[in-house]
Amino acid sequence: MSTDTKWIIGTIVPAILVVAGLLSAQIAGLNARIDDVNARFGDVNARIGDVTANVNARFDDMNANVNTRFDDMNARFNDLRGEMNRRLDNMQADIREMRVMLSELLKGDTPADD
Repeated sequence: MSTDTKWIIGTIVPAILVVAGLLSAQIAGLNARIDDVNARFGDVNARIGDVTANVNARFDDMNANVNTRFDDMNARFNDLRGEMNRRLDNMQADIREMRVMLSELLKGDTPADD
């Protein structure tokens, strides 16, 4: 091998090693940045999961409140309907009693005066 060839090889090989080292450092830095981005996406996904869980919990609470209120309104409605039916039954009994009294009055069977 000639001295020129040795000199070229002696110059090129270290230059290639330096470039390879720089490239390796750049790739390592890029990989670190990619890992950081992936970690940030993981954080964002965790936050989205937390928000979704929070929103779902609030909807569940709201739904439970609405269901409770409807149940309460239904119970009150049933109580009022029962009270109305009792009052109607009492009115019908009073009307029947008044018919009997009217019928006796029209027949002339009036109670004796004291």
